[in-house]
Amino acid sequence: MFIIIFCAASLSVYGVYLHQRDAVINKLGRIEAQQTAKLIFEHLYSVMRKGWTRAEIDDVVHHIRQHLPDYEIAIIRGEAVARQFGELSGDAERRKTDPLVAQVLNERKGIFTEVNDKLRYGFPVMMGEECSTCHSAAKPGEINGVIVVALPDARLREPIEQAMRPTVLLFGILAVIVFVIIFVVLRWRVVNPITEFSQQVANVFGVAGAVTRISTRASWPREIDAMAQNFNSLMNKVDANRGALEELSLRDALTNLYNRRHFDAVLSQAIADVESGSAGFSVLLLDLDHFKPINDRYGHAAGDAVLVAVAAAIHGTLRDTDVAARVGGDEFAVIALASDATTIEDLKERLRTSICGLSLRFGKDTVNPSCSIGSATCPGDGRSAEELTHASDVAMYADKQLRRRADDPARA
Repeated sequence: MFIIIFCAASLSVYGVYLHQRDAVINKLGRIEAQQTAKLIFEHLYSVMRKGWTRAEIDDVVHHIRQHLPDYEIAIIRGEAVARQFGELSGDAERRKTDPLVAQVLNERKGIFTEVNDKLRYGFPVMMGEECSTCHSAAKPGEINGVIVVALPDARLREPIEQAMRPTVLLFGILAVIVFVIIFVVLRWRVVNPITEFSQQVANVFGVAGAVTRISTRASWPREIDAMAQNFNSLMNKVDANRGALEELSLRDALTNLYNRRHFDAVLSQAIADVESGSAGFSVLLLDLDHFKPINDRYGHAAGDAVLVAVAAAIHGTLRDTDVAARVGGDEFAVIALASDATTIEDLKERLRTSICGLSLRFGKDTVNPSCSIGSATCPGDGRSAEELTHASDVAMYADKQLRRRADDPARA
């Protein structure tokens, strides 16, 4: 990017140089050609006023050309002089075909033109009273002739370029130095802080690494320093609440037990630990009995109250090493770090007792929830999450059928 900007700046400077050079050449060329042409015109005009012959005038022009070899000088007779003294070779043709001569004769004033890299100036020689002695055929105010002075602009270009080249070179060097200084300052004080800020923002979204703080410096622009301070304050607040936010993302909003996503992650890790040689564990699935009629009769608020009470009973029954989660509407799951049948049966019975011991009043009615529980042991009943959840689900369904038969002997 720096190289592209530098090249663009260099081309711009060179373009400005060419434009200014041509403008100066045109301006100086116009001035010099005009002044030189006027001097030649005044000299020749003074000679003509003295009544010199054409031969004498041509001799003066010859000497001027010797001193100014790059200049082209021509004296074209006007029609009045041509009628009296005769046409000179080519004069009649030039009056018709030379645009500058024709324009001077028509507009009766000095005119400057630039044609084919040549600067040309045409002056009209006006008929005055002092000219009437020799030019009796011409009337006062008529044009006796046209003096044309031409010079190539290349004669002016070289010295002007030599004069401008050191200035342009110095300007270019200074421009490069200033550009490099500006680039370094912007890079250090603006680009680097913004790049660091961008990296930290990327880290916030998990693109790379941990989020650190942006170092603030008094040398930075105030806006960037304020941006860094605000970002650091924001990250401090995020870190202060990170643990609570992560915990909330793992919890069921209603019961405050762990949610299904966290339960699956803990189950996968527990299976991996068993594969690595750790002791076995058990998965328990709990499903509330006759929960739908509670929602239908007392409303969803009553159903939510039952779920909250059941979740509290489960949490109060388990050990600190066990993990409880709400995995469905009225379904709960437990990962217990035990695999022997006696311990698991004792845990199932304690959970059942805690839940069945609940008593909730809704209006005049009392609701006593009950549940069915099934369990599966790793690695005995399976070595994958699918196998364990399926086995525990089958066991829970069997327990539910058994309890229904016990409640209704007619089904036995």
